[in-house]
Amino acid sequence: MNTNKERILIDADETTARTIEDWVYPIVNAEYWTNLSFNTTLNCRDVFWSLIQENWVPITLEKKIKIFKSAIAQDIWKNQIRTVAWSVEKILELSEWYQLDILTARHPDLIEYTTNWTQYKYNWAIAKVFSSNCYYGWKVSKSDICKNEGVKMMIEDDMDYALELAKEWIKVYLLKKPWNVQRPEKHRNIVKVDWWNEIKI
Repeated sequence: MNTNKERILIDADETTARTIEDWVYPIVNAEYWTNLSFNTTLNCRDVFWSLIQENWVPITLEKKIKIFKSAIAQDIWKNQIRTVAWSVEKILELSEWYQLDILTARHPDLIEYTTNWTQYKYNWAIAKVFSSNCYYGWKVSKSDICKNEGVKMMIEDDMDYALELAKEWIKVYLLKKPWNVQRPEKHRNIVKVDWWNEIKI
């Protein structure tokens, strides 16, 4: 591996992996008889938010972790969760010129699974997986990880993370998603794109 390559960090859920649509919602909809939809998801930080608010179904932190972990056992051949459109082609292209790593807010228990899935889907073009574990108590910001790793560029889908990163002079390519399409914020370090194939680095 050429360690002199500039590095880019890439978010996992809904940036590379279609986690909500392929993984979380099918499990939740089957268990709670709901009809949660990717296209109407407005809170990507907690995909259970609409379920809790609209259906008064209490889902504890332990239950959320159990739901995520339960899908791992079902995904033995890494085929349950599909890749986001055009991400494979673009990541393989970028890997010729950059070192690519994943930076995810997933629980640390899912790092081995995430690494295996990533290597399987992207033909080893992504070197390493980092976890900020933002949702489960171990608070390490994505911007801090980028700064500690000397990374100046990230590909994201979450506007709040994008703003946090941009304010620290980290350039962000923000993929269009239902939860950020109506966000009015702008920053000179944020480049909004509709699809992976629109990313020009």
